[in-house]
Amino acid sequence: MGLFWAQGVSRTGINQIIEEAGVAKASFYYYYKTKDDLVKECIALFNDYQVNIFDTLSSTSDTVHEFISAWVKDVKNIYKRNKKFRGCPVANIGFSLDSESRDFSKIYDDIFEDWHTKILNFVFKLKATKKINADADPVKVTRRIIQVLEGAMTMWRLTGDIQYVEDLKEVVPLVAGSE
Repeated sequence: MGLFWAQGVSRTGINQIIEEAGVAKASFYYYYKTKDDLVKECIALFNDYQVNIFDTLSSTSDTVHEFISAWVKDVKNIYKRNKKFRGCPVANIGFSLDSESRDFSKIYDDIFEDWHTKILNFVFKLKATKKINADADPVKVTRRIIQVLEGAMTMWRLTGDIQYVEDLKEVVPLVAGSE
């Protein structure tokens, strides 16, 4: 996953993957018939990680600001461990895939549906506790949160300026109709 994240799918060859993993070519092909099979597994693993983060943040945050502040802290911890920011792994891998692939389109639809569902549940919780505007549309608020999160990650990756992510603590509550 690290290679796909850093280099993109098209610039990462099977031989490099096998060498980095320290496995025999036959072992690789025993588990993954194609490179696409490995890509799908990597995307699924990151999605599982992200969904768990959203679950944790949703259960431990009482406001949009708390949710986003904790999310930013998590992203910055990943950055510190890797010493280089590479953006959102799901987006990076997606940008380097064949956008016409129905297999990958379905996978991405499912991933964003997972993210949408997790954040939407949090938004409903906020609405029930009057932490966002009573007239706010939870579906629109959820979509805006995802758009702003992914946009900030992309801008940080493109410019190298972490302030795009730091600004989320102020921007997301505004687009969510809170604080």
